[in-house]
Amino acid sequence: FKRPTGIAIGLLSQIIILPFLSFALAHSLGFETIPAVGMLVMAVSPCGMMSSVFSYWVDGDVPLSFTISTLSTLLAFGTIPLNLLIYSGSWTDEEFVIPYRSILIVVGITITPLVLGVGIRWKFSKAASIILKIGSIAGIILVALSLILLSLLYPFMYSASWKIYVAAVSYPYISFMFGYVVSTLFRMDNFQRRTVALETGMQNYAVCFAILESSFSAEKFSVMSIFPLLYGVNVLIAGIVFVGFYQILKKYGPEPIKTHTPNEARLQREIKDTQMTEAFLEVRVTDNEGKEEFCNT
Repeated sequence: FKRPTGIAIGLLSQIIILPFLSFALAHSLGFETIPAVGMLVMAVSPCGMMSSVFSYWVDGDVPLSFTISTLSTLLAFGTIPLNLLIYSGSWTDEEFVIPYRSILIVVGITITPLVLGVGIRWKFSKAASIILKIGSIAGIILVALSLILLSLLYPFMYSASWKIYVAAVSYPYISFMFGYVVSTLFRMDNFQRRTVALETGMQNYAVCFAILESSFSAEKFSVMSIFPLLYGVNVLIAGIVFVGFYQILKKYGPEPIKTHTPNEARLQREIKDTQMTEAFLEVRVTDNEGKEEFCNT
């Protein structure tokens, strides 16, 4: 909160850019009404918490990731109805039912372990380091289980049309790219750009399903859920590709990529601020000496 620029840019990408991107992609592919609404609801849903796990794996700004995810979920009480009102008119005039209870549950699931983790790290720093390693391994298992369970429980999604396939496969990568470009334009640090990219591309599909299930009949829901389901599979694959690409660059890429971890970036920023302060003081001293010499003359 001392440097709220990163939060603002992350929320801008998540709440404003992503719904418009979804709207444009659905129209460019000529989506019919039912799958288009499923894609739009997916886009207006808040950030998914898996983005924080992937952010940790790419040496991103994990506190920023949690902050954006939590705030986007809290703001979802207003941003979901607003975005649906703006963009859904192209396909439907049906009234959406916003599952406020489900959103509150997501907030609780997000904040409770976060507070617990902060408490453990504050009181038991050694234990926190061990838990962090266990949590990272658990994250890998969770991603693998998610991919397997989605495929086993919803095999019908793989019979989708080619348009839905194109959208579901390309959507995460396009979202990552837009998030990275926007954060680059605002000159954020490299590790924060990676975090904003992940936050922009990874949505909470539990909230998406709750909206669709509450708003439409079972028949429509079964068709609308195809894009979110395919997206759920492909966004995890895209996240794995993102991590793999970063780790390759970290190991074999240029020096700034190899060393630009969060702690080093903060240290570089502090050094830069110190250097700027010293340069300013030096200019003031030189300027005063010049004035004094001029007055004496």
